[in-house]
Amino acid sequence: MPVPDVEREAQYHRAMMAVIKNTSFEKSADVDPLGVAKKLLEWRDALIMAGWDARPLFETGSKVSVLAKIEKGFNYYCPIKLYD
Repeated sequence: MPVPDVEREAQYHRAMMAVIKNTSFEKSADVDPLGVAKKLLEWRDALIMAGWDARPLFETGSKVSVLAKIEKGFNYYCPIKLYD
């Protein structure tokens, strides 16, 4: 059974807040944390659909690296296997 978008966004928000400090998203998240979580979740989903395996692609401070850190704490039902 699919997880409702609002529940996924809440779960992603919790995972994001655990790693957002000292990232390029921190100031935006201070102003609108739920909006930032929703946008990052959209980016995350688009990357997954494009074949991203939830690993950092570039240097540690890149946006994709931040998404990879968030992914480690994001727990929800996912029909796509992300890790071996």
